[in-house]
Amino acid sequence: SFLQNKNEIKYIRLPLIPKLKLNMNIKVQSDINEAQNCELIDRMPTIEELQQFKYNKQNKFQQQNLFKCSNIHNTPYQIRGLIMTKVKAVGSHQFSQQKLLLFALCPSILTIEPYAFLNCISMRRFVAKKLTTIKDSAFSGCMSLTEITVQNVTCIERNVFQFCHSLIELSFNNLEVLPESVFDFCKAFKQIICPKLKTLHENAFTRCNQVQITSHMQEGEEKEIMITRKNRIFFQEVLVDEFHERKRILKSINEQRQLIQILTKSRKTYQEIRKRILK
Repeated sequence: SFLQNKNEIKYIRLPLIPKLKLNMNIKVQSDINEAQNCELIDRMPTIEELQQFKYNKQNKFQQQNLFKCSNIHNTPYQIRGLIMTKVKAVGSHQFSQQKLLLFALCPSILTIEPYAFLNCISMRRFVAKKLTTIKDSAFSGCMSLTEITVQNVTCIERNVFQFCHSLIELSFNNLEVLPESVFDFCKAFKQIICPKLKTLHENAFTRCNQVQITSHMQEGEEKEIMITRKNRIFFQEVLVDEFHERKRILKSINEQRQLIQILTKSRKTYQEIRKRILK
């Protein structure tokens, strides 16, 4: 009875239970004594196999719960990964409340309608490089969202990133207007890079800690925002599965190490040549 209405459970291991009978679609590890109405598997998936935040065709556990489509009719109730190759618009509430969804890869998406991904609390990565329009509350409540491609977005409506507690930085290359409450209650948000920004609603960053806006707007500082033209902030990313800042630092260190080695060899060569000349 403790499993009643636990639709989010997909795998379970109960080796000490003598007998198990389920009326649910749950996979059970085969070390149980007796099981009815359930699918037995040889091993449980590892945490690494389950926590995939981007597409991996080698991961069979991800493939079992992956929604791939060229249209978005008949969306499954529970999905962990979303790939839409030809869809150009996501309808209102289309994927709202998909609480197991981890990532979305949408290379052709242009428009996201209101509440399309409302309360997708596990989604961490949303990749849609052609995206231009994000409407009211499209990603509201996506508390785990850390990466979303918004470089080409030109229109964004109110409450789009409301309650996105894991967002730290976003970069808009073409956006000119930040509307009301677009980043409401984004407690971790630190920086927005928006060179073409012209209009900023006074309540765009309500209930946030101080946010820096890198833009060509007039520089200034208020309670919740600081506008600057040059001083971009660099910081360690939220732990997902890629670390751009760390890679950049390691690359710089390696370049410095190689330069030191070259200079050391050059110095030794110079000293040897100098000794020969003096002899």
